[in-house]
Amino acid sequence: MQSEENPLASISEGLPPGVAKVLSAAAGGLTPGIKDTSADIWGALVGDRVKLWRIRNWISGLEKTAAHIERMGLDLSQAKPLPYGDMLALFDGISKEDDADLSDLWARLIAGAMSESDEPAVSSRSVASVLEQMSPDAAKVFFLLAKMHHMALLDKKIQRLRTKEFFPLTESEETLDERNLTDEKDRVIFEIDGFWTGIKGDAQLDISKSELLRLNLIQAKVVPIAFDDEPFSRGVNVNKAGLDMIVSDLVQKTKELVDNRTLFSARPFREVSAPRKVNFELSVSGIEIAKKLSIF
Repeated sequence: MQSEENPLASISEGLPPGVAKVLSAAAGGLTPGIKDTSADIWGALVGDRVKLWRIRNWISGLEKTAAHIERMGLDLSQAKPLPYGDMLALFDGISKEDDADLSDLWARLIAGAMSESDEPAVSSRSVASVLEQMSPDAAKVFFLLAKMHHMALLDKKIQRLRTKEFFPLTESEETLDERNLTDEKDRVIFEIDGFWTGIKGDAQLDISKSELLRLNLIQAKVVPIAFDDEPFSRGVNVNKAGLDMIVSDLVQKTKELVDNRTLFSARPFREVSAPRKVNFELSVSGIEIAKKLSIF
């Protein structure tokens, strides 16, 4: 029976020649005094160093969680305790993430789970399973689209206040303040501008788009296709040439409609003529997860 004293020993001893030196170089030499054997380097790489790295991530993440709970106006002494299974899943996830954007999403998830008063529409562990599959670049793009959705919601609220003389407000809308909404919109615009300033290029966006489509977090925006339903009233002749033109236009418009509904994944993330306009938006599940993460 194989000894369980060091279960990694047999794996590490079987590494090909030169791998130990690659590991040592990749990890910055590890620590002084470690021998250049695969067992020693492997043990150091997956041992105390990883534990320390995860503890640091965990502490940093919980500091962000505390800040989010405070931002929600909730005293930590009143925070809701997590079910043990949820706590283990969320703490495990945040401890493995050192990317600032993804770590912040984990912190938002924990903060939200500790402040929920009603039964959530999406479970914390469901969102955790999505975050575990998300790359740092995809997290940035998801956050961008969530902020764009947030800005659209703010625009609707502001417009409702500005037309209240014609369309009476609901009871919940009566509590809205246009100045606060405008200030919040300015902050959202600043965050969106910050994303575009830091973007590396279209390849980053399109790879992230594919990843978010796979996770069912985004969908292509609907492109309206205008069919001419009254060709004869605008002067088209009822003859062979006129009918050929009508059929040709109908075929072309139908092809555009099918392509826009079936080949949406091939569309670039942003419009060529307007680089800060995008062809995608949050899906229904993406909106629910963004709500769960308190992005809006």
